[in-house]
Amino acid sequence: MCVSLFATKTGVCVTTEDGWERVKEVEKALGNLPKGWKKETLGKGSQKGNGLVLREYTPKANPTGRQIRWHPGGGHHGSNPYWRVIDYNGKSGIIR
Repeated sequence: MCVSLFATKTGVCVTTEDGWERVKEVEKALGNLPKGWKKETLGKGSQKGNGLVLREYTPKANPTGRQIRWHPGGGHHGSNPYWRVIDYNGKSGIIR
């Protein structure tokens, strides 16, 4: 598996050669995140405490709004796991 994480002017890009299925391997391969980004778990809903959230914070520890989230599935979005990418404006897209 090949994983890369890099900061750009528009945020953090995460790419994997084999797709998004192996979340634990992705977490391990990411290692240290770029300055301002933190690794967390989902904060609410049926999968609270599970999943993966990469969230960007300002130097004063306020969230910028930018996130990359992996949800293990279940709940109102269906049973399949999915990724969600959120930008500064709160606009998001789901990748299944």
